[in-house]
Amino acid sequence: MTLIYLALSLLLIVVNLAAITVLAARWLPPAPAKAVGLLLVTVPLFAIEHWVGLGSLNGLWPIVTAASSWILWRERARLQQRSFLLAETVFWAIFVYALLWRFFIPNIDSTSEHLANLYFIANYLPGDRLPPADLWLAGPFKFDFYYGFQHYVAALMARLLDLSPGLAMNIAQPLLIAFIGSLGAFAIGLFVKPWAPRLVLVMALVAGGNGLTPLLQFFLNEPASTAAQQADKALTQYWAATRFSGVYDERVNTREGIYFFETSPINDRALQKSDLPYEGIAFYSFLGDYHPPLGGFALLMLALALIAWLLTGAAEAPSARSREWATGVIAATPILCIITNVWSLPLQGLLAASFAAAALWQSRGSPNPPFEWRAFLVGGFASLALVYPFLSAFAPQALAPELKAVPIEAATRLSVWLGLHWPALVLGSLALWVGRKLPWLWWVTALIAAVLVFSELYYFDDGNVGAYLRFNTTIKFWSWTLPLLLVAVAAPVFALGGRAAKAIVMLVALALCSNLVNAGRYLWFVESANFGRLAGDGWLRADRVHGEMLSWLRNAPRGVVLEGMNGGAYNNTSAFSLFAEKPMVLGWPAHEALWRRGQPGIWPLHDQIQLFYSGSLPDSLGWLRQRDVRYIVWSRWDEARHPGGALRLNANIGADYEFRAFEILGERQIGIWERRSVKD
Repeated sequence: MTLIYLALSLLLIVVNLAAITVLAARWLPPAPAKAVGLLLVTVPLFAIEHWVGLGSLNGLWPIVTAASSWILWRERARLQQRSFLLAETVFWAIFVYALLWRFFIPNIDSTSEHLANLYFIANYLPGDRLPPADLWLAGPFKFDFYYGFQHYVAALMARLLDLSPGLAMNIAQPLLIAFIGSLGAFAIGLFVKPWAPRLVLVMALVAGGNGLTPLLQFFLNEPASTAAQQADKALTQYWAATRFSGVYDERVNTREGIYFFETSPINDRALQKSDLPYEGIAFYSFLGDYHPPLGGFALLMLALALIAWLLTGAAEAPSARSREWATGVIAATPILCIITNVWSLPLQGLLAASFAAAALWQSRGSPNPPFEWRAFLVGGFASLALVYPFLSAFAPQALAPELKAVPIEAATRLSVWLGLHWPALVLGSLALWVGRKLPWLWWVTALIAAVLVFSELYYFDDGNVGAYLRFNTTIKFWSWTLPLLLVAVAAPVFALGGRAAKAIVMLVALALCSNLVNAGRYLWFVESANFGRLAGDGWLRADRVHGEMLSWLRNAPRGVVLEGMNGGAYNNTSAFSLFAEKPMVLGWPAHEALWRRGQPGIWPLHDQIQLFYSGSLPDSLGWLRQRDVRYIVWSRWDEARHPGGALRLNANIGADYEFRAFEILGERQIGIWERRSVKD
């Protein structure tokens, strides 16, 4: 039954996205048309809901789907065009690949930012006026401090199709990766015509690693004789390529690795330990995060697809109206970064500016179409007007990290830098040689070089210290350069270079594709106890009692939930509330304190919750009334921290709260309290 429901939900998504694509394909090629059409629907809705919340949209899906079906029937001739069929095939093939990862690793748990991403989506599910109420800090607080557009879109899909928050996240993430991959494939295909090298470059983009990926098998030699060890080895390769500096560099255990990373003259051991992550698209597939950098990658690929289409004069020459649409969308992408992933705003802005400069230069005294500067300005200002409602609420609360120079002791070790960025050095050198045939190559190469140099000289001070001083700067800036390198440098160099250049491009791409070995090994050997449970709560329901508690809480009337604290972040706190779509007293305090600039009441609230669960909070009932708590979760984790605590706590609050036990084993009880005065 679950698979039937999933299949029908996906069918509805296919039909509606196809209709959007057909409408936008009047002016744009089908691959970017799908992304542009979706933005033309969702960005205005995002703006409108800052004025009035539209509530649940579940009753609209039959109407919307019927309208989409009518559009597809009316435009059935366009559906049969080779370009449309190819674009749809590529998009859904990449979606299936990304969805396969979610089938194998569906859990939305305390790993990484899983629950935080679920929290972002859940905030938008009620359909209230934006910014919505903060589900991790119930009361007067709003979710007005984070750029959550892609999470809003996932919630919009959930509201329309009546999906659970976990299922919405586990479908939205593969969809976003499909947009990234299909847009990149379109741009690559404009340069690279033979199918084999085109496929290699697309695989390197979607499933490839970074510069360290092909090297790590020579540097980290771990035993792998059993299936579990094989899965762990693949897991290590994924994490090591991403978090090598400051984490896995200390685990190098081969003679070659020790020489290169420990004793080589190019190393400086006086440098401090620095955690400098480099997260690629494939890593997000493995990790399962639905984090804003994915949205930034999608906007990057959309801009590159349209830039390549305009600058190469691909296939049929674009009409004046098509050029206007494409140019306006390119100008809009940096503005949309504000609501999607503000870290990529300056990078996307430089990319759009490089396109404008290259287009103006290329059109001087040549038969090329003129640069549509009016459309460029209209696209920028129109998108700015649509994101203004968000900015009016977001800007006063947003963090403003200070730009600082990187201290010498926090610099990247040269061996690590070379290991990570050698693809950029190799392909960038080739681009300088063949760029005379396509001057925009020089602009892109200069942009990548500038980003890498800038991130080595400067960092944004966001409060992290020590090993994490440059963490957010490198994870956002370095990770952005690799997709740009593969699409905007590798593909044109392959198309314009000679045999030697083509061979070098393929060698670099195949080296990155070595990550497929890690992917295959992991998916083959990993034990997935919750395979296919895309609601994401299989790990929670694996405990029968917790599953029954979650089902009861999900069906209970809306009200504030109290859950026990287990540290500042990256723990199970808020799992029951988020999967049940209920607000809670406090989620992850470390994240809330960071986003709210260290608001003084958050950590004291954390301490009060700990005192409450230990049974030592004075006037517990008064404190619960003040917080308007309707439900109190006493999970197996709470029982482990406070054995027999449910009985002691019931003595304190039993006058106002009725305990619903889901398991009783002597003094050990697991269950949920519900406030008596508001029982329905």
